[in-house]
Amino acid sequence: MGFPFRGGYLYPFRDFFIGLSTRDARPSRGGVEFLLLKHIISILFVVFSAWASVCHGASLDEKSIDLGLEEVAAGDYSAAADTFDRVIASATERPEGYFFKASVFHILKSHIRRKDYQETWRKNAEKALALSEALLEKNPEDARALLLAGLTEGMRIVDALDNSSYLTAFLRAGAMEQYLEKALELDPKIHDAYYGLGIYHIRGSTESWVRMFRFFIGDTSAKGRAYLRRAVDGNGWISNSARLALIWALLRAKKFKEARGDVAFLRARYPKNVLYDVAHAESFFIAEDYPLARAEYAKLLSRLEQSKDEILILYREFSRWRVIRCDYALGKQKEVAEETRELLTEKHMYASLMEQIRLELESAAGVLKEK
Repeated sequence: MGFPFRGGYLYPFRDFFIGLSTRDARPSRGGVEFLLLKHIISILFVVFSAWASVCHGASLDEKSIDLGLEEVAAGDYSAAADTFDRVIASATERPEGYFFKASVFHILKSHIRRKDYQETWRKNAEKALALSEALLEKNPEDARALLLAGLTEGMRIVDALDNSSYLTAFLRAGAMEQYLEKALELDPKIHDAYYGLGIYHIRGSTESWVRMFRFFIGDTSAKGRAYLRRAVDGNGWISNSARLALIWALLRAKKFKEARGDVAFLRARYPKNVLYDVAHAESFFIAEDYPLARAEYAKLLSRLEQSKDEILILYREFSRWRVIRCDYALGKQKEVAEETRELLTEKHMYASLMEQIRLELESAAGVLKEK
């Protein structure tokens, strides 16, 4: 839902900053953009291997899988977790239900740091991987087990990155790549596999810590985008997730018109999911169209003003920060100084999604104080 391995999964927080500068009001490539990608990648993981539920394992509750994936796409993670519990109950020795539930909690823990979220993710991810590996021991050519193992490794890559374990993440990325390429070798019609491989090639070309290990490989981001488009056009179970990952890849490549076309598709299909509205607004911010970006984020602020949902609150505060960044770029330094100090007092600044923004706010407050 995230591989979008949290935006792709190969990327470290530390390489990016979008702090306010006395010299330059433009956002750097990374920082909060990278943070958003990381969460999006987490989200993309869930839909990745759903196609497999129809291949074999007739005892699986396939209707609940379909329902849970739609709930994830719509942003209803609590309902999705309950739905995937039913999948687990229908086939306790199959990896699918554990994988899907792990994916939901991977999304939640990427937004909000809670011990129960982390533990639920870890327990279900370990179970999914163990059951997938058991299937592969019996049949090394089980394409579905290869996909599930690869996707679970994708989530484990993100977890390693959260702990700054870059070498571990790199090794897991290699395992994921092998699983997915083997799945395609066995069945070239598994278009969903192009999703994970697409993310791998994109993040491998754009993240500095990955290039440190892959210095001998050139830029493969165009190849990654082509793979993602192939996953989208394959119209499989993960086409929506592949489309979201592709959107962020296109934005990084400054292909704004194409990206907005894909955003429009998701917004029309899932009008209640704020994530797609954030992607729409962010497309203008990355393009440095600050007046329009400000207008779009202001709409989001108004829409989320009374929200009590903890994740929507985080997106509200993110939108507030984007409005501040736009105001700064537009020369409204007095307003920015007041808004920055106000936002720093929000308790949500200490949620995992907002940590990078909090650091930028503190930096911005220092810069503005010097003026």
